[in-house]
Amino acid sequence: MHGEAPTTAILTISPNELVAPVHNRMPVILDLDSLDAWLDPVADVGLIQSLLVPARASSLRIWPVGTAVNHVASDGPELLWPIDLAPTLGFA
Repeated sequence: MHGEAPTTAILTISPNELVAPVHNRMPVILDLDSLDAWLDPVADVGLIQSLLVPARASSLRIWPVGTAVNHVASDGPELLWPIDLAPTLGFA
């Protein structure tokens, strides 16, 4: 890769029923069984397009996180730690 920088892209799609209340898009999450087809440079376009579906809600978990997640300078595992929403909503 002389003279080229490595790049990446996140493909997004409409959300599943778990993510929809939080955001209007979600990343494509491939099943392990789909990886070979996804990485095959001569794979049929129709096959690849069939992989671009929302992940099953049962395969995901969702919880509230702090606002630091939205800051590009923030980094660290604590960004994934669940927070208690009760104090921010005025509940004791």
